[in-house]
Amino acid sequence: MRGHISLAAGVCLLALFSISCQPPDSTKRIERTEWPIINGVEDTKPEHMAVVFMSNISGWCSGTLISPTVVLTAAHCADAGTPAAYTIYFGNESPDFETRDVVEVIYHPDWDHDSGLENDIALLRLDLPAPGGISPIPHLPESLALLPADLGTNLEHVGFGRDENSHLGTKKTITLPIHFICINSGGCSLNYNGYNFNIYENNICNEQDSGGICSGDSGGPAFITIDSVEYVAEITSYGFGSSCDLYACGTKVDEYETFINGFIGSFAVNGQICTNPAQCYSGYCVDGTCCENECTDECHSCDVPRALGVCSPSVDGEPCPDTDPCNGYESCQAGICVSDAVTPDCTPVVPCVTGACVTGQGCVHTPVADGQACDNSDLCDGIDQCISGSCVSQGTSLDCDDSNDCTVDSCDALQGCQYADVADETSCSDGDLCNGAETCLSGVCQTAGALNCDDSNTCTIDSCDSAGGCQHEKMADGEKCADGRSCKGGLCLPSPSSGCSTSGSSPIGFPAVLFLLFFLAGLVSRSTRLN
Repeated sequence: MRGHISLAAGVCLLALFSISCQPPDSTKRIERTEWPIINGVEDTKPEHMAVVFMSNISGWCSGTLISPTVVLTAAHCADAGTPAAYTIYFGNESPDFETRDVVEVIYHPDWDHDSGLENDIALLRLDLPAPGGISPIPHLPESLALLPADLGTNLEHVGFGRDENSHLGTKKTITLPIHFICINSGGCSLNYNGYNFNIYENNICNEQDSGGICSGDSGGPAFITIDSVEYVAEITSYGFGSSCDLYACGTKVDEYETFINGFIGSFAVNGQICTNPAQCYSGYCVDGTCCENECTDECHSCDVPRALGVCSPSVDGEPCPDTDPCNGYESCQAGICVSDAVTPDCTPVVPCVTGACVTGQGCVHTPVADGQACDNSDLCDGIDQCISGSCVSQGTSLDCDDSNDCTVDSCDALQGCQYADVADETSCSDGDLCNGAETCLSGVCQTAGALNCDDSNTCTIDSCDSAGGCQHEKMADGEKCADGRSCKGGLCLPSPSSGCSTSGSSPIGFPAVLFLLFFLAGLVSRSTRLN
């Protein structure tokens, strides 16, 4: 309900309102209160984006978008004067609102501003259509009118009124059964829990002892769903109880169809676009088009090109599935639903399950017994087995080591072991020093030739050790290594002389005699030259 509305004596506007502290009866003045919504929950349904928050210079209310540019609300929420006094907020919660201005306001001609409750209905026209993605919710037409026989039917009340924390501006919802419907001319008298209430004509009421609408919810909708279509059945108007916890009533929308339609001006003829039956003169909205009749025959439609609004055979090939996916694909042919009788292929695309088509269900896949061999399409993870319908590796990976230093070993899930050649001339030692240095060539380890261990020393024995390389062992001293020579300390040296010798000074040997003769010859020659 809105706040701060000036009220006359007698029955006053619901903000919600409460009766006075004295025992209420039909003659008692109803006073205004500002209590929170009782037991409501946040409403974030996409389809309820059509429920709007309203403000004007007097306070706050709720309303419902019933056409792209028209909001339905209570008349006592629209008495602020000029249209410019109003702002319409789209969204679920403040401050995430998108706004629209109002360019036209109309009350029901029989609404009494002083009492504010009888014929409490008004319409506001927006300056622009609602934000994209928000669809109007239609008003309940007279053809679907709620009657006393509908008592107990659930209505879903929605509004932006104050919550239990006195917060205003969050969309809340609560579902309550219809307790009373007044359609008597002049109104109805109701005794409830020892209290006497006067109920206005064309009002729907509900009990509030277990929760209900309250302050700020005036003008908001009570929805009813009929044949999968949601309608605005009631506009929140007034209530009784010191804490919005006794009784509440609202305007019965179906009684004002003519008034609403006269302002909307959007009733469509057959063939025009619609979203619900209430938009069509015929009362039938079929396939998004106002239709001449219900058009419920299989393979018939009202949106066939060149026959819009006329119940005609559907376009050939239009799907018309039955309840059994196992008997083939059904499509419309010349207005008759025909099956191609092709059974679906239920062959599993994964291992460890079997497939079969079950009547009424379609393809059903069942796990095979655990332990069966399977292929999980990964050659690298080794042997696979079926476990609980899944192909699981047993944990032994594929060994791709080829013991070749000249290849890079890897595993591809689809191809298995892969071996790529390393760059040519990459070292690839085989651990044997005697066969020379090894390098890679085209993925093969090749040697450069045997190691040359010849040290050209006849007094060593040359050999090669695979781990230590060239080895040179000294021959025993005295071993003959050449004519007149023998090994000593690994070297080939002249053998010792065999001439005699005595102790003391050594006799002049042959080399000394030669040296003396050459010396004397030199002196003679020098003397001759001097002479």
